[in-house]
Amino acid sequence: MRTLTTLDLKNYEPGWHRYRRFAVRAVIFRKRDLLMVHSTTDGFYKFPGGGIERGESHLDTLIRETKEEIGLSIIPKSVCALGRIREVRRSIYKEHEIFDHTSYYYYAKVDDIIEKTQLSRYEAEFGFELACVSPETAYQANISIASEDRTAFLFRESYILKWLIKKQQKQELCK
Repeated sequence: MRTLTTLDLKNYEPGWHRYRRFAVRAVIFRKRDLLMVHSTTDGFYKFPGGGIERGESHLDTLIRETKEEIGLSIIPKSVCALGRIREVRRSIYKEHEIFDHTSYYYYAKVDDIIEKTQLSRYEAEFGFELACVSPETAYQANISIASEDRTAFLFRESYILKWLIKKQQKQELCK
């Protein structure tokens, strides 16, 4: 899968312990809008997805995380690789630790049946809910609140949103 960018905040010391994490994210269009996770507490938007568990394939993780976060089922044959983003920054959880995170993004389609979500405590605290939103609206919301504290991941999501807006304008999306 091609690398779209590396977002390195360089807000850490190179000798710190490095924690590596890998995740997948679903990019799901409904006409020109996106189906995303919306935080009702903080107002940001994120792509459904999350961490790859031991022994899980990217597809298995994409299906599980999308169902858990927004209650929708991925249609496996519809999945198409978009690209990956690597983000490197100071951990917000551990002092003197580098958070080195790679997110793999996939275009996908979902069925129309919405089931009950299964949010983690962390996700429930953010008030995660399904939203259908234009890429431009999600991008504007995210860049207005992105910071290096607990919403540092919004730099990654905003990068993808801006990339999608440009591709959408050129009508170069994989559908």
